[in-house]
Amino acid sequence: MKKYERIIRINWGFENYLYSNSFSIDKIGYYNSKVFLNEKELKTPEKLYKFYGTSKYTLEALKNQYLHFSSPRDFNDPFDCMTNRESYIMKGGKGIAEHRNSIGICCFALTNENPLMWGHYTNNYQGICIKFKNNKLLKNENVAIKSHVSYLKDYQPANDELCQRLREIDEFEISQSDKDFIKKISTMLFEYCWKYYDWKYEKEYRAISFGNLGFNRKLSFEIEDVEEIYIGNRLEKKNPVFYKELISILKNNYSEVRLFKVKPNPLVVKLEFEEFNI
Repeated sequence: MKKYERIIRINWGFENYLYSNSFSIDKIGYYNSKVFLNEKELKTPEKLYKFYGTSKYTLEALKNQYLHFSSPRDFNDPFDCMTNRESYIMKGGKGIAEHRNSIGICCFALTNENPLMWGHYTNNYQGICIKFKNNKLLKNENVAIKSHVSYLKDYQPANDELCQRLREIDEFEISQSDKDFIKKISTMLFEYCWKYYDWKYEKEYRAISFGNLGFNRKLSFEIEDVEEIYIGNRLEKKNPVFYKELISILKNNYSEVRLFKVKPNPLVVKLEFEEFNI
């Protein structure tokens, strides 16, 4: 006789978004989350773009092939991941404090064609952008959440519909540990994956880890995960030392990866991507 897997599904909405989370009761820690915008599913992207400035950590990450999971305390958005409320959150006890200290986020974009992203995240066209294949890049036990970011106009802490769904979980005939897990993940999938509406130009997809003290906030990737690398048009002239070291790393480590120089179109608001060899 076929044994069916027990699944608990939680659906709830906020503004133009619908959140649908499915939790397995038979597979400990297994869940699946989906986000819909205007009734259209935001599917897992096949390609991810990551923008870098001109710090020494950019070159280090390229040379040693890793993605860095930053603390949201270092982000340019003080509301991201409830950082603005952290002084109150940290009063929740040692467990809460350890959780907040361990949060790591790696941010990606769904496109490399937005001039704002190049202006804001590559030190004014002096940095780079890497195009990753997303088939196995984030398949790692250290990555707990992978999700599109929601852009909300009127965010409310502990919004009514989510709170109602969390209360309903207590009515299920499952273990208390399962209830706690479902509540925790459902809350974090929302609270750690939204930003204010004005940030919508970023079109962000993020990976979140809660065990960063264990893997030093660094997630390794393979060269084959990198499809293309784009270099801002101002880098070579503005920062020749960085550019020289970058080209050396690309020659030695990324010789099979396609390279492009990025510059603004001289007539219209559009970026041009010119392929080149080294």
